[in-house]
Amino acid sequence: MFRSPSRSSRPRRANAPTPQQLSTFLRTLDSSGSVAFAARRIGVSRDTLYRLKDRDPGFAARWTVALEGAMDRLHDEAMRRTLQGTERAIFHRGRQVASVRDYDDGLLMFLLRNHWPETYGRKTAGR
Repeated sequence: MFRSPSRSSRPRRANAPTPQQLSTFLRTLDSSGSVAFAARRIGVSRDTLYRLKDRDPGFAARWTVALEGAMDRLHDEAMRRTLQGTERAIFHRGRQVASVRDYDDGLLMFLLRNHWPETYGRKTAGR
């Protein structure tokens, strides 16, 4: 009886990413949130990675986890900037003379609208 070779014994396609490249891709995606940046980092096209994601549910699941990690950190940073502000130096004649803390009211409203749309969402004519 003929058996097809196991997945691990099949020859790898010339343009298929190695397991090490995929591991680096997922770590970079987790830290950056950018598919394009992570793909460039390993020297593999985004199209190749998206095709692999479509074919391999395990890789797709790890991709999702990596993106969720990046988005969680992005949300944490947005909250930090909203609540704690950002320090900005004030210069006079080339020397720092003071600093002020800036708060981003636009970012604050964006976060409130998204977390509590029923309270902070835009009002429509019928409301």
